Amino acid sequence: KNVLFSGKEFAGSSQSRPLLYLGGVNLENFLTTLQSMGINATVEEAMTTDGSDKASLVHILGPKKALIEVTAARTIVSTDDEYLSALISKAICNILNIV
Repeated sequence: KNVLFSGKEFAGSSQSRPLLYLGGVNLENFLTTLQSMGINATVEEAMTTDGSDKASLVHILGPKKALIEVTAARTIVSTDDEYLSALISKAICNILNIV
């Protein structure tokens, strides 16, 4: 299962606390969600960076670029573009369950 912490505020709360999301990232749903946001991506099967597990590498092709490593236990988003990062996070949140 994947857990995503988001910096959004709880509705009706004056304190900023992370929201907790739980679930696995279904690649088909994730790619469909990205595409609906106008983000083109390709998927490559690989091993994790430490070589311990299978991973799906989602390449965001541009004009801004990102690499998303999806495993059974975690999802890592790497990009230097804050707006693209926010869109990717929104896509992931759309397919996970809020706890």
